[in-house]
Amino acid sequence: MSSKKTIIHEFDPCIYPRLLWVVKGGSLEEIRNTLEFGELGDDEQKGGAVTISAYDNANKKGGFLVWFPKASEISNLDWIAHESTHVALGIFEYIGSEVTANDSEPFCYLVGWVFGCIDKVRKYKEVKYGIESEPSNKEDL
Repeated sequence: MSSKKTIIHEFDPCIYPRLLWVVKGGSLEEIRNTLEFGELGDDEQKGGAVTISAYDNANKKGGFLVWFPKASEISNLDWIAHESTHVALGIFEYIGSEVTANDSEPFCYLVGWVFGCIDKVRKYKEVKYGIESEPSNKEDL
């Protein structure tokens, strides 16, 4: 078992009443120490990505968890787009809003915001002694 701590990245869209949590790799057990959510099937824990409604009991806030069980899987931009759409649909369902072709702009902006958050986690680097840093050059992007 890895000694690396699971990092749960939290994002707040401010205008919507749901948070976004993104985890790259990590332990399901450690995630459950912070967030409460339904059961995940074996297939969901083996790879790819999963989006699930979650709740942070300590802070009394709900939102959506996007977990990439294998850290390397977060490099798949198709999956990031796919999971971003799940989150945006979940938030719109929560607020009772529907998405239509004639009224999709707020939804599209939200999908883009979620994608950007997941992309920040994809690019996130942890350096020695647990100090966080963003990529320092374009090759890291």
